[in-house]
Amino acid sequence: MSSADFSKQKSSQDAKAKIMHDDKEERLKNKHTNPDIDKSKTANNLSYFGRSYKDVCSLYDSIIAKCDAGPKPNMRSDRVTVVCLEIPTPEGLKPKDEEKFFRRAGEELCEFYGSENLLEGYFHVDEQHEYLDKETHAAVMSRNHATFRFIPRVDDSLNAREFSRRKNIIRINLILEEMCHKEFNVEFHTGKGKKRGRTVEELKNESIAEVKMLYDKTKKKEMFLNGRESALDVREAELSAKDASLNDREGSLDVEKALYRQTLEEESRRALNADKGVQKACLEQQVAEYKKNWGETYDQRRADAEKLNSSIKSNRRMPDTNFTL
Repeated sequence: MSSADFSKQKSSQDAKAKIMHDDKEERLKNKHTNPDIDKSKTANNLSYFGRSYKDVCSLYDSIIAKCDAGPKPNMRSDRVTVVCLEIPTPEGLKPKDEEKFFRRAGEELCEFYGSENLLEGYFHVDEQHEYLDKETHAAVMSRNHATFRFIPRVDDSLNAREFSRRKNIIRINLILEEMCHKEFNVEFHTGKGKKRGRTVEELKNESIAEVKMLYDKTKKKEMFLNGRESALDVREAELSAKDASLNDREGSLDVEKALYRQTLEEESRRALNADKGVQKACLEQQVAEYKKNWGETYDQRRADAEKLNSSIKSNRRMPDTNFTL
């Protein structure tokens, strides 16, 4: 069952590593962990715009910088910077029509998401390999596939959630289904693989096929999905408001803690100054009392000193000058 498979890259390192993996020239120069890459066929790989690895990385940096400098930048640490759509060639598509299919798929995606948001598209013909079909247990050859790497830019801001909403996934698959049916006379959704135990990816693709049938008959399904999305948007807004309230409370607590620490420091300084004042007053009082006592007893001490001095002079033995040699 064919289906556009969505994946996401968050950091610039991850995004640029995936771009390096897709780029034909870089793929020829570097080693890869994928053992199924046949470098003898890599020269036949295609790119949608023909941009080099350095040009794609430079475009990535410039678009991210523009989004970050916008009025509503998404600066979350877990933000998604690249959304990748991997599209296999439909079953039954003639090999001579594969390049045309790749170009037309790129045109439809650019019309839906905006060509200004497409970093580059790559068509790989060097990764075909045999695998064992889980249902038939027979060896099957994998199909060629294309990858288109978009910056999820909505109103000059990164918004991968809006970019890859369920309704957008459904619409992209319907667009590719219609294009394949009208222009290549093949089905993009074959409906195969429903009898055995299905993977999450297969269940998602089956759901897309069911929605397609409902979409062809009535618009009620789309209205239902829009209603659920509106409810989710309201819930998201409520959660955002709660997050903002919690952030405000945390900020208020931080301010209160700072004021409390400041108050403690001021009280400590006042207590220390008061203690120094008390000690200074005590010293001044002691000095004053000493000066007072010293002044009051000065006359008495002077008289005692003079009396003592006189006594010492009267008792001093004078030398005898009446002596002969």
